Amino acid sequence: MNLSELLFLSRKTPKIECVSTTSGDEIFLNMSSEPGEYRSDARPRGKEREKAKISRIARMFDKLIIDKSLYLANINNGESGYAEYIRESDQYVCTGVYDGSRLRWLNGEKPDGFTAYLAPIFAYVVGKKSYTFKMFDEIRTILEINPAKTIPVDKMYLVCDAFYYEFAAVKKANGEDMIDDTDILTYDEIEQINRVRSAESLYEDGMPSRNIRIMPSCDENTEQYDDYFEKIKNGEMIVGYQWTDSQQDKIPDMSFLDSFVPTAEYVELCDMVYANMNAVIEDMANKVSILDTVKAHHVNSILLGKPGTGKTSIAYALGAAFQMPVYTVINSKNTEEDNFEGKNKVINGEITFCSTPFLEAFKNGGIIVLEEFNLAAPDVIMGTLGQAVEAPFILFEDGYKEVRRHPLCVILATMNVGTSGSKEPSEAFVSRFPEVYILNDPNEKDFVNILMSSGSSETDCQNVYDAYNSIQMYLEDKGCDDIALSLTMRHCFAALKALGRGIPFKKAVQKTIINAIGVKDLELAREVYETVIEPMVLKSA
Repeated sequence: MNLSELLFLSRKTPKIECVSTTSGDEIFLNMSSEPGEYRSDARPRGKEREKAKISRIARMFDKLIIDKSLYLANINNGESGYAEYIRESDQYVCTGVYDGSRLRWLNGEKPDGFTAYLAPIFAYVVGKKSYTFKMFDEIRTILEINPAKTIPVDKMYLVCDAFYYEFAAVKKANGEDMIDDTDILTYDEIEQINRVRSAESLYEDGMPSRNIRIMPSCDENTEQYDDYFEKIKNGEMIVGYQWTDSQQDKIPDMSFLDSFVPTAEYVELCDMVYANMNAVIEDMANKVSILDTVKAHHVNSILLGKPGTGKTSIAYALGAAFQMPVYTVINSKNTEEDNFEGKNKVINGEITFCSTPFLEAFKNGGIIVLEEFNLAAPDVIMGTLGQAVEAPFILFEDGYKEVRRHPLCVILATMNVGTSGSKEPSEAFVSRFPEVYILNDPNEKDFVNILMSSGSSETDCQNVYDAYNSIQMYLEDKGCDDIALSLTMRHCFAALKALGRGIPFKKAVQKTIINAIGVKDLELAREVYETVIEPMVLKSA
């Protein structure tokens, strides 16, 4: 398809809902102005008397402002446009990136209309600080002060006109107006967007991002969460529900939070889960049907990141905050249906049905941590859990007995990146988890604080962090991102343990962090040790 088709081709001329006129007239797609009216400064000479035209850019604003089904951002320092769109046919969140030549969609999952196709392209043009950006910025200002959230018709004509002449017409004149959407965007690239903190939201009052979670910049720290976290530790976010005796044994003690360092992702998850669980308790009190309650307030989220970034710890910290039981479900290539549905075993010569952690939490409530779900065969995960995590919320106990999801059942699926054995997860299954939280290494202060939870001195923790960070930067500069991803906070804790046994600092780092590099590339490990660690000057107490 080409840009002109995306902008104007349509069998129908739908009404533009977000536009206001002083006369009260309605505005429709492909409507034209009077000759020379609403011409933008982006028009070249000789085009001054051309009619301005309402393009699908206006329809895109409907999705952004009225439907709130669209998220726009600039990424890679303004070099690419980013968009997320809730596909109408199945509510799947389509994620697209446009870099000026290629339009790529996450896992090849594309939106179901031309309007959403334009979104990442529009975000790209706005990121160029162009005349289109100027008009878009004026519209944002109007929306901030206008309670009706409508756009004056002259501004809509001008932004459509600017986009066409500044971008689409130029592409057409250069023979570059065909949109190449054959390449696929991967989860690793989404993780990289977050890792370099390069995303800037273009409209804050619309749909929140589902697939990227930008951590605070390096000069920020978790002191901003101190008051919030204190409320949690004081028990102000406990979910008011009577758990059974066996479930109480699985509730993390509040003391778990004493050594836990809260992050932006943890706070966001707390807010979201707490709101939904309280709504469930209210529905239960008002005797709302279980199915309606689960439909409205079920929580399915993915925690994505390299090993050691605290995905499982966050789940247990949520359990401690809400005083909810936590059930860990380990997945591997050998995971089968009965890992979820329960299984029959021979005990004392008799066939006995044995439940599973997943089944117990699914039936009775609690937080399910679906560890590394992408290691299991996609057909097993989707075949067994496809209807459990989403409507009709059914699991077949022992393979045949229908049970429904408890309203207080929270499902957090974790996924490692940069590890061997990882597979691309089932697209259909991932679509049932609309909130994806990407976890990176914390900023320096929080990283050191987390290391200090081991009981090591602040000086040792700072030195280990400095070594780890310098190694990461060296590997990234050499283009060894895959090896950099394989190094985690766990290696730092191992180095601190070695220091605790009396091993000299540089030898401790060599035995842990450096040798982890050697597993993949021995020569590179030697090079990193000689270049980064040997010359290192240690901080003293």
